[in-house]
Amino acid sequence: PRRAPLFLLPIDAGCLAGRGPRRERELYWGEASRQTVLRTLIPVVSPVASSWERACQLFYQLKGGRVDYGEAHSRRHEIERFGPTFQALYPEWDEDHPVHLVGHSFGGCTARALQQMLADGCFPGPWMRGTEPETRDVRE
Repeated sequence: PRRAPLFLLPIDAGCLAGRGPRRERELYWGEASRQTVLRTLIPVVSPVASSWERACQLFYQLKGGRVDYGEAHSRRHEIERFGPTFQALYPEWDEDHPVHLVGHSFGGCTARALQQMLADGCFPGPWMRGTEPETRDVRE
């Protein structure tokens, strides 16, 4: 069976959030970005967004589609409800096709926020509604 891919989630600063040249991102992550045992990807999340918004951006980068921050969240925080549209980095991601999330600093908060939002059923589709936070899809 194919191994689950590794997603590296950086701290929230400029090029470290994936906006800079690939070489700079590789320098930031060092050997982790160059290992060949797992498919390794570095998603692009906003360096200035909240944990909720970064988790939404991460979800839609993994699954693909237009980022939806949710009606209530957008209204409460006076932001646009919809964000950018992403091509899926790992469209097959589901209970049978897990991912590994490794976060540094605020990247760890982003991974935890995504895990909680999945458990709470915040995204469209059959995403672990009513399950415990210890899911097969996202692990600490």
